[in-house]
Amino acid sequence: MLRQDFPRVAALAQAFRKIVSYPPRTRKNIATSDGTLIFAPSARLEGGTALTAEIAGAMGKPLLIVWLDEKDSAERVRRWASEHRVFWVNVAGPRASKGEKLTALVQTTLSGAFDASASVPSRYRDSVLPKGVLRD
Repeated sequence: MLRQDFPRVAALAQAFRKIVSYPPRTRKNIATSDGTLIFAPSARLEGGTALTAEIAGAMGKPLLIVWLDEKDSAERVRRWASEHRVFWVNVAGPRASKGEKLTALVQTTLSGAFDASASVPSRYRDSVLPKGVLRD
């Protein structure tokens, strides 16, 4: 191997590690959450986003897909979370680099759907919680 080939080999190795580790991490995220919320830019799910929906369905976990052009997404997410008793949410979708509009939808939907000051149900008392999350 030539010295100038090393960056290319390193990049390929890194890409391979991501491919190999992605499905197990996705399964764990779905399994340890109460439900999965997918934000999608179009009516067709692709790649890891499609895999996430498939795994959540196979596990029988609550799943909600919010589309980019959807109105009142915060209310729809709030109802879904309440109906399915979803507190710990696995949020999924394409990378933020796929579009600023999708990033804005995620931010406005989540801030409108969930009350950051809500107390944490007792079933999560022993969980490691993000800073600022209150316990009941």
